[in-house]
Amino acid sequence: MPEPIHVVIMKGSWPVPSESPACLKLLTWLRMAGIPYVTSVPKGPPKSKTGKAPYVVRPDGTLLDDSSVIMEVLTTEYGVTLDAERTEAQRASMVLAQRTVESHLYFAGLLARWRDHWPLTRDAYFGQIPKPIRLVVGPLIRRQALRQAHGQGLGRRPPDQVDAEVLADLEALDCLRGDDDFYFGSPGVTDAIVYGALENARACPIPSAAQRAVTESDRWMRYLDRIKTRWWT
Repeated sequence: MPEPIHVVIMKGSWPVPSESPACLKLLTWLRMAGIPYVTSVPKGPPKSKTGKAPYVVRPDGTLLDDSSVIMEVLTTEYGVTLDAERTEAQRASMVLAQRTVESHLYFAGLLARWRDHWPLTRDAYFGQIPKPIRLVVGPLIRRQALRQAHGQGLGRRPPDQVDAEVLADLEALDCLRGDDDFYFGSPGVTDAIVYGALENARACPIPSAAQRAVTESDRWMRYLDRIKTRWWT
């Protein structure tokens, strides 16, 4: 059994392994791949080059960051075969699904938390820290998040338009999976990506269009429960 890798993640206050979709994506993939790991939460700002979690701390002290890069590197190092048999067309669909989740749904979730329901987010993220720190750190992070969404473009759109686009994204992702238990017939990267985003939306105490759509859909609920039961319980 190889030594567990050390993964630094963000951990929130609601019942999910990490409130970060990217962190939950990576942890779920590690479980699918059978790679042992231990986690820690950064004390202060993340030390990765991206300034974000997750990242892996190597035995020599070097860092490996960005969840997708980490997965690519570990696939080679550990000989992971989860997606080895995908066809060229399936690999193209994997790219499109990832872009949908990480370049669109991510920012919709960010807006739901930091723009549309800021008081709930403030209490969920910062309710347990001293008030003087909370009054500085919370608004600072909020401004950074809203700048990101504005620069990406989705933050310039009204909530009802963002919500409509979220529903279209989820319909497309549901159609792509079809009647299979997992994307492309067997567990892989796409399932980890989708689970990381949608389990987070489902568990989050802050309402969002994704949360409503997922919890009102038997298909999505069965899909998330299937992954949760197999790899998280």
